[in-house]
Amino acid sequence: MAKTDDVQYVRLERTIWHKKRFKALSQDARELYLYIIINPHGNMTGLFTLPMGYAIEDLGWNDPKRFTKGLDELLDKQLIKYDFDNKIIFDIAQFKKFPSQNENQVKGAIKKLRELPFTPLFQDFKNVVEGLCKPLCKPLLKWLEERLGESVDETVDVTVDETVDVTVNVKPSPSPSPSHIYSPIFDSWNTANIVKHRALTNEMKTAIKNALDKFNTGEIQSAIQNYSEILKSPEYFFKYKWPLEDFLKRGLRKFVDSVDPKNNFKKNNIQGGGKDYDLLKEFD
Repeated sequence: MAKTDDVQYVRLERTIWHKKRFKALSQDARELYLYIIINPHGNMTGLFTLPMGYAIEDLGWNDPKRFTKGLDELLDKQLIKYDFDNKIIFDIAQFKKFPSQNENQVKGAIKKLRELPFTPLFQDFKNVVEGLCKPLCKPLLKWLEERLGESVDETVDVTVDETVDVTVNVKPSPSPSPSHIYSPIFDSWNTANIVKHRALTNEMKTAIKNALDKFNTGEIQSAIQNYSEILKSPEYFFKYKWPLEDFLKRGLRKFVDSVDPKNNFKKNNIQGGGKDYDLLKEFD
């Protein structure tokens, strides 16, 4: 093992193949879970940054839906937690199975956590640590409490008449990020490489939220994939590139699976006008 936490190998239980929750997973979800355990971006805490782009490239998955569906399964089985705002994943079992064994490992864990932006997952990790490796993990718990804003300073002044004045200074907890609906769709859009966006704007968030009133996340991701394939293949006549916001407002309903876009936009379907000519006019 390397001297720091940048280990060259990780421990994996052989009994995982007999675990009920693992056996109930789809093939993609199993592969994703094993990847989460042994991927090169992880560390001893099980809490680390893992954007979708990293995973699908490492796994060789061309379809981002494989990642999002697998992630949903792992979340549903409570094998992981994911902060969609910061692209941070928490392998819940990692630290439970392999807690820090000495002071250097505790220091290494704190070092890795310091590299992360604030995430509500710090609280989930703290809940795990509290039941383990005491008193060895006291420095780790102290760091987590301070990061979460939970440390409390108390001063007590006692007067002659035995009245007690207590001053309590509580560091406010950072507001946790709201639950996320935006990142999976934004990431799918950039992965499709149509018109790439550097940042998720408020206008995009509004467009995504409105789209989710009519379609679910999987349907929107499928529509993005369909749109990308149609743009890039010579088999289809539609070649207009929208940015994400405009696609969601103007094109989404014509690229969802239920309307059969790959058949509708085939070149041979526009010969001589007709319904497909009308289809094009709808985008004007």
